[in-house]
Amino acid sequence: MNGVKLSLAAVALAVGCATTQVVIGPDGQSALLVRCQRNNPYSCAARARRVCSPVGYQVLDDGNRLGTMITPNGYEIPNQMVFHGYVVFRCR
Repeated sequence: MNGVKLSLAAVALAVGCATTQVVIGPDGQSALLVRCQRNNPYSCAARARRVCSPVGYQVLDDGNRLGTMITPNGYEIPNQMVFHGYVVFRCR
């Protein structure tokens, strides 16, 4: 398990992404957490693709939670899926 953590850390450092870190996933195994802009889940996916290229990745937590969305004109929309700026994933 320590070898897996070290390899995940090495991959994260090799990519040069300061917002990627090794964490313990929901199943108790090592995983990677990448933080990105709260309004752009696609940048998290792009980072995960770069880190795990060419083998691909499995999303363990997509960072979406029920919450209240505030529209640009100030209206509140309750019970919407809101992206919280992170994705937890594991390379395959």
